[in-house]
Amino acid sequence: MKLILSIFIGYCLVATSTAQDAPVGDKPGNSEKGTPAPKTKYADLNDLVKRIRDGFEKAVKKSDAQRDVKIDALNQSYLNQLEQLQRFYNDSGNAASALTTRDEIKRITEKTEIQADQLKGDGLGQLQKKRKLYSEARKKIVDSNTAELKRLFGLGNEALKKRASELTRKGELDRVEALTSVIPSWAGRPDLISEHNTDGDSATKIAKKDWLLGKTVSFPHDRKPDFDIRVVFKADGEATFIGLGNLEVKWVYDSGKEPFVFLFWHPTLRTREQAWQVKIDPEGKTGTVKNVMTGYTAKAKIKRSRR
Repeated sequence: MKLILSIFIGYCLVATSTAQDAPVGDKPGNSEKGTPAPKTKYADLNDLVKRIRDGFEKAVKKSDAQRDVKIDALNQSYLNQLEQLQRFYNDSGNAASALTTRDEIKRITEKTEIQADQLKGDGLGQLQKKRKLYSEARKKIVDSNTAELKRLFGLGNEALKKRASELTRKGELDRVEALTSVIPSWAGRPDLISEHNTDGDSATKIAKKDWLLGKTVSFPHDRKPDFDIRVVFKADGEATFIGLGNLEVKWVYDSGKEPFVFLFWHPTLRTREQAWQVKIDPEGKTGTVKNVMTGYTAKAKIKRSRR
């Protein structure tokens, strides 16, 4: 959690761009501060959201200034070209083109939007070409900034989701529910929500996450306690049961009705109702295994499977 948060805040402090598109001929307006950071009834969660929000807004403010410098430089370069072009049209006596170029200079200087038909007409080929190159260059600046903003927004989401997962593993589901309820609005930027799946991580969904995927659960054999049975949990609900003699047998598994409870069973010799159960402890490294057929229970170790 600390690593993700520090990475996010670090990126915020050195972010180089962020913006939404704006009318052509104007640089995007400085990002307005969004709605106040959402709050829960838990002070530590509010502090976490606020720290992430503050880091995000620092990145927005800094990148606004850097973006403005780039667009100002682009505008100035374009104005220099327009002034040369207007002198050419003036010298050639092309009144219509000279007037159109003058109006384009005015739009860039006053930062007003261009209309679709304002650069149409005969003899405007050079102006249209320069305008096309200018528009493409400006769009690249804006698109790059917007992409960076979305990336930073995603880092903030991941930091909050990471904390929600930690709380879930501890069984603090009321706090998880409070935190996940504010994840969609932490940045005060509803325009970004569609870019990230921020509303699908409810407390129930997090609790039912496949915490055993890629893990091995080991526990003493009921008749030979010096031998550990191992169950390797794989993708798509498949598992490998390794019993006496290290014989490997294909099993299956699924989540149970309660949070952090998983069922595993032989697909032909037992039914789901006859499955073994494992309940994961809050820290995720141990758990309790139960054979529902015999009532045998044992403490289990949970480790990442060897590759």
